[in-house]
Amino acid sequence: MRMRIIILASGLLIALKAGAIDFAKEIKPLLAEHCFKCHGEKNREGGLRLTNRRDALALGDSGKATIVPGNSAASLLIQKISSANPKEQMPPKGTRLTAAQIDLLRQWIDEGAIWPQIGSQHWAYVKPKRPALPQLKNKWSRNAIDHFILARLDKEGLKPSPQAPPEQL
Repeated sequence: MRMRIIILASGLLIALKAGAIDFAKEIKPLLAEHCFKCHGEKNREGGLRLTNRRDALALGDSGKATIVPGNSAASLLIQKISSANPKEQMPPKGTRLTAAQIDLLRQWIDEGAIWPQIGSQHWAYVKPKRPALPQLKNKWSRNAIDHFILARLDKEGLKPSPQAPPEQL
């Protein structure tokens, strides 16, 4: 019984790891290193740009889909980077992708080619939200900032200083 549980848990961990490809950490750097020189913001060889999802999923000059989410075998990207024909293989110059890198791209595409939206990742694109005001024991606060200061003082077990007389202010 224990052995079955261990095997099932191990399988679950492997399955979770297998499905956890992080675009920002694993795929984007790979594309930037090997593809963006010819298929980036400035160059768009073959009508292909790989810097954003919309362009990467669009048909290039060949009329074929470069990336077909969920189907790496039908994706021109995988066909080109794994081709043995020197006239077809990508990148045409420089270092070729390793078998592990090709497998990573293949798995990413088979998982749906998840490409996060710009605003979903970077803090600068997240609309700020006002936090709820902390509940206070001491009710002398005059504004929202006082609520936060008094909450921290309460947390630390401290009391605020008395208000200074007008002549001192």
